[in-house]
Amino acid sequence: MTVSPAAAIRLSHSASSTAIAAAGILVAFRFYRGAFEIPNRLAASFPGAYRTLLNKYWVDELYGAVFVRGLALGGGNALHANDRFVVDGSDGEVRPGLGVNGVAWGVRDVLAKASNLWDRWVVDGAVNLTAFVLDNLSYAFRAVQNGLVQNYALSMLIGLFLLIAAGRFRLGLY
Repeated sequence: MTVSPAAAIRLSHSASSTAIAAAGILVAFRFYRGAFEIPNRLAASFPGAYRTLLNKYWVDELYGAVFVRGLALGGGNALHANDRFVVDGSDGEVRPGLGVNGVAWGVRDVLAKASNLWDRWVVDGAVNLTAFVLDNLSYAFRAVQNGLVQNYALSMLIGLFLLIAAGRFRLGLY
């Protein structure tokens, strides 16, 4: 069975990452099995690295200082101003402008009104025009369809003469 070069690369990456993970598990098992003499010696040899890793790079402390105490509690006015003028786009009223409220104004007052005009004049206009044309044509059809057989025979005779005339005109006999 031959393996393509791309598959061989993927297989070697998978095998090497699995081997590194297994080596890490074995080292951790050796370090922390029973007495902690190896980890204690490493902590004493590299106190800065030990303290940094123990405090998880101080990410939680930084997050608490900047976002929790800084912006949310101490900077509430700044967050409120950002929400009011940047996100909402103005003073919180729905009117033309930027932000969420400006988009709401555009959808409600511009797009909805344009949709209403299109529906009223184009869609309903086409339906009403069709009804108007058929209503007015019905008067002409009612006059022809009066129930008298003589009128139907006359209509067929007129139609026959029109067909003969159209055929003669087409053939150039006129």
